[in-house]
Formats: sequence, C-alpha cells, structure tokens
Amino acid sequence: MALLQSADVLCTGSGRGCLVLGDSRGLVHFVSRQLEVLSHRLFEARVSQLAQLKFSPVLAAAGEDEIGVSSIKVFGLEQLDGGGAPRLLRQLKLPPAAADGGTAVTCLAVHENLFMAAGFADGRVILWRGDLTRERAGKPQVLHSGSAPVTGLGFRSTGKTSHLFVATAQEVCCYNVTFKDKENQIRLDETGCAPHCAVISEGTSEPQFTVGKPDAIYCYSPNERGACFVFEGEKRLLHWFKGYLVVLGAEKVTAAAGGAETTSTERHVLTVYDVANKYVALHVPLRDVQHVVSDWGQLFVVTSQRKLHALRELDTQAKLQVLFKKNLYDMAIKLAQSQQYDADGLMNIFKEYGDYLHGKGDYSGAVQQYIKTIGKLIPSYVIRKYLDTQRISDLTVYLEALHHGGHGSADHTTLLINCYTKLRLTEQLDQFIQGEGDAVEYDVATAVRVCRSSGYHEQALLIADRHRQVDVVVSILTEDLGDPGRALQYISKLPHEQCEAAILRHGAALLKVKPTDTVELLKKLSCAPKSGADADSDCSVPIQQYLDLFVAAPSAQASFLQHLMEVRPAALDSDALLALLEVYLPRSEEQQDPGDDWTPPGGFGGDGGASGGDGGATGGTDTSVPGGDTEKALRVLDCVRLKDVPLALRVCQDHGFQQGVAKLYERYGMHSHILHTQLEAADYPAALETCRRFGGEQPLLWLDALRALTKLLNPPSEVITVVLDNIEKGKVAPSLEVVEILVESPTLELGAVRDYMMRVLTADQEAIDEHTAAAQKFAEEAESIRKEIETEENSAMVFQRTICSACSQPLELPSVHFFCPHSFHQHCFQSYAEGDDSCPLCLTEQTELRRQTSSQPTESTEGADMEELYSELRAADDKFSVLSDFFGRGVFSEVERPAEGSQQAAAAPPPPQAQTPQSEC
Repeated sequence: MALLQSADVLCTGSGRGCLVLGDSRGLVHFVSRQLEVLSHRLFEARVSQLAQLKFSPVLAAAGEDEIGVSSIKVFGLEQLDGGGAPRLLRQLKLPPAAADGGTAVTCLAVHENLFMAAGFADGRVILWRGDLTRERAGKPQVLHSGSAPVTGLGFRSTGKTSHLFVATAQEVCCYNVTFKDKENQIRLDETGCAPHCAVISEGTSEPQFTVGKPDAIYCYSPNERGACFVFEGEKRLLHWFKGYLVVLGAEKVTAAAGGAETTSTERHVLTVYDVANKYVALHVPLRDVQHVVSDWGQLFVVTSQRKLHALRELDTQAKLQVLFKKNLYDMAIKLAQSQQYDADGLMNIFKEYGDYLHGKGDYSGAVQQYIKTIGKLIPSYVIRKYLDTQRISDLTVYLEALHHGGHGSADHTTLLINCYTKLRLTEQLDQFIQGEGDAVEYDVATAVRVCRSSGYHEQALLIADRHRQVDVVVSILTEDLGDPGRALQYISKLPHEQCEAAILRHGAALLKVKPTDTVELLKKLSCAPKSGADADSDCSVPIQQYLDLFVAAPSAQASFLQHLMEVRPAALDSDALLALLEVYLPRSEEQQDPGDDWTPPGGFGGDGGASGGDGGATGGTDTSVPGGDTEKALRVLDCVRLKDVPLALRVCQDHGFQQGVAKLYERYGMHSHILHTQLEAADYPAALETCRRFGGEQPLLWLDALRALTKLLNPPSEVITVVLDNIEKGKVAPSLEVVEILVESPTLELGAVRDYMMRVLTADQEAIDEHTAAAQKFAEEAESIRKEIETEENSAMVFQRTICSACSQPLELPSVHFFCPHSFHQHCFQSYAEGDDSCPLCLTEQTELRRQTSSQPTESTEGADMEELYSELRAADDKFSVLSDFFGRGVFSEVERPAEGSQQAAAAPPPPQAQTPQSEC
C-alpha cells in the first residue's frame, strides 16, 4: 500500500486502534484498520520520535519546528482543535545541551502513569515526573549522562516498583525510578547497541529489556543480564509482536558482474522468532525496510519506497500442518501447548508423532508419545504395534503408564503381569503389586489370577493381602502354598465378621488337615461377641453352619459341641442338640469300625442308673447308656430347644438309650409307648410304676398293660394280679372284655386269674339278681299304670282332693285338678306352673322320662349331651356306669372300637396337659 508520495517516514507508533506514522515534513499520519489515512501537521519541520500510549488517549511526539531546534509535544487524541487535529496539551522545553552535544531526541518513552523519559544524541536521559499532560507537572530531571547517544529506552513496572532501562551505543543500565531523588543506577552491560535495537519485551511472563547486538540478542532484568538468543549478524531493528521477536537484519549479497568482477550489495532480512517454542516462524528477504509496527493482530513493514506491507499470522492449524510436513513434531507440540490446545487436539499430535517415530524404528521414543495419548487413544491401537516378542520391554512401559493413569482393564493387567513374568522382572512386579512410590493401579482379581497361574504365589498372596481379599488369601495359603497353619493364623487375626465368614467358607478343608487348631478357632468364634455388641450379650452364632463344617471330620465335632454346652448352652439350636446327643451316646457295634478304639468324650463310663426327669419313668432295672454319659444325655433331652423329637427318639433307640426313650415319651404324654418299652425290656416294676403314675389320667394304661402281658410267653403271675386288681378297682373295662383279653394268652394259667374271676363272677351274679328284682318291680309298676290308664279312659274320675298341693291350704273355687292327682288353687297354679297343660309337681319327672325314652338325640342337643358326658366322666368314680347310661340314652349313634393292640404313632402330636416340666439348659 502506497502511503506517502513525497516524504520519508521517520518514526512509527501504534495503539488505540490505529497506526501512527511521523514523516520528514512534520506531519503525523493516523492509519485506521480500514487503511484510511488522516494526516495532521504537528511540527513545522520534521517528526523524529512518537510514543503512543495503549490505554490512555495521549500521544507524545518529538520533532523540530525549526531546523536544529528540538521539542517534545503532548497531544490529547480525544480532544481536537478547530481544524480537527489532536489538541496540544503541553509542549516541553528541553534543557540546554552540553557543550559538546546536541539537543536531538533519539529515544522517547512514556509510562502508563504519564511520566516520560527522553534520550538525546549527547548521551543524556531526562525524566519528567507527574502528569505530563499538565503544564505544572514536575520539573525535568537529568537521570543519565554519557558520551554516546542514547539508542533505547523502556519502562518496566512490577507491582509498585518502576524501572527505566537505558541503552546507549556503549552501555546498558537500569534506574529505579519509583521514588524521586532516590534513583540508583545498575550497570547491566558494558556494550551498547545500535538505534532501534532495544525494546521492552511483550507476550512473555515477565517484561525484559531486549537488546540486539551483532553476536546475539540479550535480555535484561532490573538487576542482571538474563537469557540470550544467539542470532548472529547485523541487527537493524527489534520489535515484539504477540510473543514473537521480530529482527530486521542486514546481510551481504555477492553477485557476478561482467567478466571476473563481482559486486556486493546489502539486503534486509526480516526474521520472526517464536521465542517460547524456539523456532523461526518467518525468514524473508525484503528491500529497504525502515520501520516495523504492529496492531490489529498483524505485523506491518514500512519501506523506503513509502509502502506499507502487512504480514498476517497463520492460524494454529495451518502452522501445525506446515510443521507436520517438515516432521517438526516437537515444535508442533510446543506450539499447540502454547496456544492452549485442547486435550483431543494434543492427542492427535502425539499419535502422529508416535506413528512417525515407530515408522523410523524408534520404538522407545514412539512409546513415550503414545503414553501421552492415554485416556484418549484406544489402547489396543498401541498394543497391536508392540506384540512382537522383541518389543515386550516397550510394551511393558506403555502398560505401566496405562495402569498408572487408571485406564488399565483386566486384560491389560493380565498382559502386563505376563510381560513381567516373561522378562523375569521380579523387582518391577513386586513394585507393581505393592503400590509403593510410582506404582500403578491395576485390577486386583486379574493380577492374582495371573500370578497364581504363573507360579508367583507369594506375589499373588501379597496382592490379595494388601487389598483385603480374605478368601483369596486363604485359598492361596491352603491350595498353592500348602500352609494351613498360616491360613489359620491369618483368619484368627481378622475382625469377627470377616473371621466368621472365612471359617465358614474354608473351615471344612482346614478341619481335614488341622482339626485341633481349627476347632480351637471355632470355639473362640462361637463365644466372642460381634463388633458393636456387649461382651456379656448373648450374640447369635450360626451353629448349624458350624456343624456343617464337620461333615468331613466328624471326630472333631465332639470337642466343639461340648465346649458350647459348657460355655454357651443357649446358643445350641435343635440340630446342634441332636448332634451333641449323638456325641454323648456311644456308637453301637454296627456303627463302629472294626478295631476302632473310639471312646465317648466327657469322661464316659459308669453304670448309669441315673433317673431322668422328675422321679423317673423307669424302675430299678439299669436302662442307662453303657459306656455313655447318661446325665448329660438326659440334660440334652430336657432342653426346650430340642424341637425334632422323632429324630431324637430315633437316636436314642439306635443307641439303646432306654432312659432317653422313656424321657421323650413322658415329655410328650406318650405313656403307652413308655409302658410297652418297659414291658419289652421286662422291666415290670417300672411298668407298674408308670401305670400308677399316669393311670389316674389315662385309666386305659392298665388295660394296655394287660394286653401286652398276655402276649408274653411267661408273664409273671404277680404282675398280672396287680394289673387285674387295678382294672377291677378302677372299673376300667367290663369283665367280659377283660376275659376276652385273658383268653388270648397262650401260656397263662387259670390260677393266676382265679381270684379275679371269682370276684368278678360273684359281683356279676349280684348285679344280675339286683337287675332281675328291678325288672320285676318295673313290670309290676307298668301293670299298675296300665290299669290306671284303662280306668281313666273308661270311667269317670272323681277329684276329691281338699288340700292345695302347692300351699297346703283347703281348696276353694276356682281350682285346677290333674290326673296325677294333684289339685291347686287357680292362683297358686298360675304362680307355680310353667304351662297350662302340665302339673308343676310332676313336670320334672315327666321331663326326665321323656329324655330317657328318647331313642335318638337331635342335632341341637347332641353337642350339649357330649359336654354333659365329659363333665360327668371327670366327676364320676364309676366311669363305666356313666358310659352305659349315655349309651342307653342313644347319645352314641355309632360306636367305633379301636383295633386291638393299636398304639399311638411316635410322631403324633402330644396332648398339652401331658407335658412334664422341662429344663432350659
């Protein structure tokens, strides 16, 4: 773009949305973003320096209104004069120059706080404090004096501290200008720079004074020289643009002229350095460059041909594509990171870089790039590239990083541990599973499985132990390492709930190899309260689950159950009590193995003879357990928690424990079973005692005893005599039924029952005679009644009663007469009678007769009759007579007689009233 046609641009500036150019005719040109130019004359002769503030509408300019006479003017850009030009706010008079120097302004710098510094050709630097837009601002202060012209100035503010950097052709120094009259100089370098080669950096973490010298570019802080960039060659101009360092250099170009002669010319080279990412962004030769200025995100170059060239920065993606084509992936990564690229964008760069290195054969370097893609790139993409045996070490590095980032799956864990085992990297494997330092995360179950399958049992044990995998630890100790003792020690140190769960899962196997130690642990578990429970509280113990553990080791069960019975009997349930009962009862010969010297625990031995319950249902015959512990067995049978009575009965029968059988029969009112058991054992005294104890409630026990005795080959006659006497005394059964029972005995002699038969026959004869007399009497009474009926039906009835049957007073009319014959006053009859057709005195007798003559009861009276029967049976001594009376009334429409010899089933529910007191053990 051609700007000026007849003037040279001597200085430039930018800020507040426009470029500012000063020319050799005293004009200042303001160039807008649309490249529209607005020119104003601010000096009469020339403009030598411009300083445009970025945040304040102030422009400072140095120039000449007369040739050789310099001045500094301050303009307000938002305040215009009548011609539309910026308004002149202040014109500064320059102090007189030194005797050997001039007043030409070579540098101009303005702080955002509106104090200003100017450098002169005679080496002076003058500082103006205060608001430079006001006429009464502070007086100028000569801050620096020297012999070489000032080539660069720059302000730097850090917090409340301000510094002024000064560069001359001979030195570089810094002044602390925070406080007036307290400025101190720090000399930073003894060599200076050319004009336009010193500038304050922009776009960096800390502003630094950048100075270009032929050998390098140096950066200065307020106290020392900092980093340097080695860019050789002559520097003509330095400029900072968005973190880029723009260097205008000059180089010699030799060209062949005619013949053997050569010509040397100079050309400008514009180089743009990306200081942060350390690469050259642009290197282009240009002709006659005079100034470089930037604004609107673009870089502008002003040439001596009065043209303005715009250099636009490529977008980040375009830059990356250029770097990719040149395989400069490191630079591309730094560029993307400096531009705050997102994770997905960086991942793509790392992936391409990794593919490039992998293709070149740099597998280790490629892995480092692939590691940076973890979490974004599918791991299988990388793993497939390293499945070759020779690449296992690189694959291991990638898998470790994958787990360290928490992205490792079960398959990745398996693969990593396989890599460790194949490479024999035991130390790395230990570090992996121990989780120390930089160890990675992994899937515990998979790690254990792979270590066990690879033979690294100790490592598998360590993994399971560190991650509290109790079942796995016990399994490794018992199955892989074959150390059940160590497994028991581990289980015993666990909290109660975990210890209980572990022993329930592995106790059966441990009982086979370590029965004693395992039982001791079970004892502790069964008696220790769970966490959160009182030490004295009766905590629930899954006894049945514990008992299931002893299926493979039944011999170890006895000690455990006896311990519970002694310490915590309330914890034993029905199944445990049954198991304990079998412990207390010795095995029969069929149950014992040949040569088995098994002895029941608990000090078994003794002759038994202990009676059970409350007085015993057995007599003097020894029915205790031979070789067993009768007292403890009976104590078990007394426990109310023993619910499975049929099974307990079967256990006692299998072991020949008659006392226990009797105890259970008695407990549930099965007295007939007790009786038959005792008779089968020929324990006749005990049988008679049973009949005496329970015959009052169950009279038929005597009859059952008689039936059982008659079936024996040689029943004792004295026992039969006692039974018959009690049947006769209690009138349990008719004599005919007793005789029918007696005749069934194949060996019973008549002498044994002679006395009973004589008494029965005599009593029966007396009853027959009594009944014959009563029948004759009833016949006579019936004949008399029949005659009375005939007389009443065929002849007149004369009522001659003169006394009232109710009040015993003489009868007076009106009166009421009955055939009975009873007579009543009418008012007496109305007072006592329940109806008009019945005699009050004969009503009760007539009602009883009607009831007795009734052949079948009605449905409405049947329930009442049965209730009356039960009531009279409980109160009567002669129950047979009561039953005969009710049979005569027709209360029993059908009689079902039980089959002879039938017995109550062992599993039948017992009557509640027959239960005996039970212990709570």
